[in-house]
Amino acid sequence: MRRLSFPLVAAGTGFVGMSLQILWFRGLDIAFQGRPQTLGYFLSAFLAGLAVGSWVAFEHTAEKRKRTAADLRLTLAASLLAVGVIGYLTLPLTGLAVRSIPQGRFFGLAFVFLGAAAQGLALPLLVALGKALSGEEDATLITRVYVANLAGATLGPLVTGFLLLDVWPVAVAAFALASLSLLLACFVYPSARAWLGAAAALAAMTLGHGALYADLYPRLMHGNTVDDAAPAVIVENRSGVIVVSESGVVYGGGAYDGRINTALDTGRNRNGIDRAYMALRFAPHAKRVLEVGASGGSWAQVLVNAPGVESLTSVEINPGYARIIRGHDEVKSLLENPRYSLVFADARTWLATHPEERFDLIVMNTTFHWRSYTTQLLSREMMELFKSRLTPGGVLYLNTTGSEAVYRTVATAFAFTATYANFIAASRQPFPADPDGFSRLLAGWRIDGAPVLGGTFASQQDGVWGHQPIAGDRESLLVRYGTAPLITDDNMAVEFSAR
Repeated sequence: MRRLSFPLVAAGTGFVGMSLQILWFRGLDIAFQGRPQTLGYFLSAFLAGLAVGSWVAFEHTAEKRKRTAADLRLTLAASLLAVGVIGYLTLPLTGLAVRSIPQGRFFGLAFVFLGAAAQGLALPLLVALGKALSGEEDATLITRVYVANLAGATLGPLVTGFLLLDVWPVAVAAFALASLSLLLACFVYPSARAWLGAAAALAAMTLGHGALYADLYPRLMHGNTVDDAAPAVIVENRSGVIVVSESGVVYGGGAYDGRINTALDTGRNRNGIDRAYMALRFAPHAKRVLEVGASGGSWAQVLVNAPGVESLTSVEINPGYARIIRGHDEVKSLLENPRYSLVFADARTWLATHPEERFDLIVMNTTFHWRSYTTQLLSREMMELFKSRLTPGGVLYLNTTGSEAVYRTVATAFAFTATYANFIAASRQPFPADPDGFSRLLAGWRIDGAPVLGGTFASQQDGVWGHQPIAGDRESLLVRYGTAPLITDDNMAVEFSAR
C-alpha cells in the first residue's frame, strides 16, 4: 500500500462505520417505538463494541507479538469483511429476534456491539500496518490517517442520512455500504483469498437479500402493533419510515399513528374519528384551523370539510405522508381541496417563523407521550406559543394519550378546559354552550359530497358521543392531576415517565 492509500482506507472505514450507525439506529428505534431510552441503549452497545475492538487490536499489534505487515494486512482485511457482513445482517437479524424472542429487540443491541467491535479493530490495525511498512513511528502518516477517518465519519451521516436515505430504502443502503466495506478489504489485502471471500459474501447477500429484507419492518414492529402489520405501503425517506397495513392502519416510526377512516358509524370508527368531529363542538365558529401532524389525512379531511371552515393548514414533519394521503381514496381529495394547505416542517419552528398567523382552532392528535421529542410539543413553553397563535376565543384541542402531566400542563396554561375521551380542549374564554348547534352543524357536514350522518345512522347521532361525555373543567383537572409533573422544555417529564 502506498502512503496515499492509508488515508483513503481510513476515510472509507469512517464513512461506512458512521453510515451503518444511522441504519442500525433507525431499525432499533422502530423496534423500540421511538422511546427516548433507545439512544442510550444504542450508544452503550456501540461504544462498548468500539472499546472491545480497539482493545483486541491493541493486543494483536503489541510489540511483543512482532506481527508482520502481511499478517496485519490479513487481519485488517478480515475486520473489514466482518464490518460489511455484520453491518448488512444486523437489521434483518434484529427483526427475526423481535419476532421470535421475548424482548428480542434487545438482541439487536448485541448485533450492534459485534458490528462496532469489528469497526474498532480497523483503525488501530491500519495505523499498525503503516508503522510496519515504514519501519518506524511516522507521526505524519498517523495524523493523516486519523484526520481522514474523521473526515469520512463526518461525511457518513451527511451523505447517507441526508441524501442516500431520501432515494434508497434501508435495504439498498445496507447492501451498498456492505459492498463498499468488502471492496476496502480487497484493497488492503489484494489477493485471491480476499477476492474470493468478498465474492462469496457478496453472492450470499445477493441471493438472500429478498428473504432477509422483504418483511423487515413488520418483523421489527412485531408485538408493538394494535392491528396487523402486513404492509400495503411502505414509505422510507430521511425523515423516517411509514408503514400502512392492509386494513389502513398507519404506523410512523414503528408506533401506531392512526387509521385512514373518516366515517362515524360504529362499524368503521375504529380510529376514534368522533374525536375529530368533536373539535367543532368546542369551536363551532372556527374558520381558520391549524393541524399539527397530518399523518394519514383522516383528521384533516374531516376538519377541512366542516361547515364554516375556510382554511386548514397541516404542518407535518415527514413529507412521506403526502404519498400515503394520495394513495387512499377516502382522503386523496384532500390534496386537491383549495381550502387545504400541507406544509412540511417542524411545527414549533413553523409557528416561531410565522408570528403573524392566527387560528380559531389548533388541533394536535399527538403521538404517545412517552416517545422521543414529545416534550417539544407538550411543554409549558409550547402551550404559551399555541396560546399566542389563537384568536380571541380560539381553542387548542390535543390528544393527551392519557398522560396526567399533559392534563396538568394544559390546565395550568389556559383559563378554561374541558375533556372528551383522551382529548383536552383549552381556551382563554368559556366554550359555547350550545349542543343543539353542534347537532345542526353535524347535519350539514359533508365529505366529498356525502353527509357524514347518513341513512338510518342520522337518527342515532346522539349515541356517537353519549358513551364519552364531555367533562373536566380546569379546577377539577388541577385537583385531580395536581401531583403530576409540569412539562417544560428542559425536564422531558413525559418522555421518561408513565404519568
